Amino acid sequence: EVLRFFHGGDECLTIPPTWSEQPDQNMVIYEGGEVVSQARSLWRLELARTKWAGGFINWLHPMRIKHITTGRYLGVNDNNELILIHRNEATLSSTSFCLRQEKDDQKAMLEDKDLEVIGSAVIKYGDSTVIVQHTESGLWLSYKTYETKKKGVGKVEEKQAILHEEGKMDDGLEFSRSQEEESRTARVIRKCSSLFTRFIK
Repeated sequence: EVLRFFHGGDECLTIPPTWSEQPDQNMVIYEGGEVVSQARSLWRLELARTKWAGGFINWLHPMRIKHITTGRYLGVNDNNELILIHRNEATLSSTSFCLRQEKDDQKAMLEDKDLEVIGSAVIKYGDSTVIVQHTESGLWLSYKTYETKKKGVGKVEEKQAILHEEGKMDDGLEFSRSQEEESRTARVIRKCSSLFTRFIK
């Protein structure tokens, strides 16, 4: 499924318009406004261990989060920073996340049998609030606020998505499914931009 992660109702998880592979530019942010209808805010959830075709992603299931227009996976580098990782370098340990209902200290266990059944959809679009946790490190998807200058606007406050040991009270996210045309357009954007990049190189 191609979807958007909404935070606080009006912001979604996305990449900056100036995103690049450079270490200081390779980041993920929360942004509101026009971006909620743009391709750069689209993500795809992929089960890390596929047992059944068409199986639902449920609580605690290991999964990978792929950014549609860059074709990269949301992942963690050696410094526990949240970045987008090229698919050739995306190991399961660095890019595996799971969805949690709440942050409890007790380590929840997921048995193999839980992955083997197709089950029923428990996490629903626009209805379930999820908290994203990195499987390997146990860190939570959170954010930090910083000030930046925008041309013609002046100083604005931006939220950078980060991984945190404890996180904040409002780290919960909601899903919104994208239209089929949107995800198709996003794939075209990715293919065209990689073609242009190769051409320029």
